[in-house]
Amino acid sequence: MRQLAVFTEPDDGEATLRHDNGIVTRGKPGEADGRPAQLIDLDETQYVEGHGAWLDLKWPDESTLSQHGALKFHTRSDGRAAFEADVFRKPTSF
Repeated sequence: MRQLAVFTEPDDGEATLRHDNGIVTRGKPGEADGRPAQLIDLDETQYVEGHGAWLDLKWPDESTLSQHGALKFHTRSDGRAAFEADVFRKPTSF
């Protein structure tokens, strides 16, 4: 099992990962690299490396942001995965 650590700004957002194969996994509050983060558990038999996924972010004021990217599993000792896409920032206006 690997984890995707999602940092939001501010660090009170909720993260959901929607893989292109139909799997949907919600983040849970935690900590990564000493900072608050949403941690998403990835079952490697379902989440295939390099395949596309949507990362949805939602903040308490109902602001949302979705980004499409690809999963990349790194061989770091902490077992964390990366989501290769742009940096996620809360929109200031719509």
